[in-house]
Amino acid sequence: TNSSVLINVKGIDTLSGIKCIRLPNGTVINSDTCNYAVSLNGTYNFVIEDNAGNTCTVSVSVSNIDDIYPSGVFSPDNSSWTNDTVNVAFYPSDAGGSGIDKWRYRVSTDNGSGWGSWSSYITGGAGGNIPLNRDGIYKIQAEVVDRAGNIATITSGTYYIETVLPEGKFLPNAYEWTNDVLKIIFDPEDSGGSGLYRWRYRTSNNNGGNYGSWSDYFYGDTSGNIFLTQEGLWKIQAEVYDNAG
Repeated sequence: TNSSVLINVKGIDTLSGIKCIRLPNGTVINSDTCNYAVSLNGTYNFVIEDNAGNTCTVSVSVSNIDDIYPSGVFSPDNSSWTNDTVNVAFYPSDAGGSGIDKWRYRVSTDNGSGWGSWSSYITGGAGGNIPLNRDGIYKIQAEVVDRAGNIATITSGTYYIETVLPEGKFLPNAYEWTNDVLKIIFDPEDSGGSGLYRWRYRTSNNNGGNYGSWSDYFYGDTSGNIFLTQEGLWKIQAEVYDNAG
């Protein structure tokens, strides 16, 4: 139970009769019966005295009180941006002594602004796996119930998943024949949420037949200028990375 326990004590004496009962807190009850409420586990001593002055001590042990809320841990408790499934394990625990009765979980894909439906209950204290495999900014809540009826809700940290490929555009995307130096701007984009990490480019002067070496990386959401200064039928390739990889 997660509430107080009521101890009932009745003294019996067939000769002189019961005079009083001394409670564990020192209070004397002038009766042969008493009720004594306790909120902590332990051993409680009651001293019963008859009308002839004889006494005996009755010890009552209480061990079924659990008013401590259960708990649990998520492993991992959070993750940085990734483009892969995140497998999260949840392990319920109970320090109060009654043990875990059951637990369930629900998932938010928008960092806790809204929540999906609760899962079915998992019975007992065994942990379970919670796979996160779609794009979103996730949080997980677990509701844990112990055998004394205490209920706790545990919320995870944040998990970030993005599988949308980054993009970019060349400005302009093509040129007519010219005898001048060409300046092209590449503008990288990421619509999946993780943001741009870096990008680089390489050029071909034979219409894509083969390409030269990659440039150094440009970091972050930064556009860059690409200059074409020699004769040729040019193509440009850009390789863009977002923060999810």
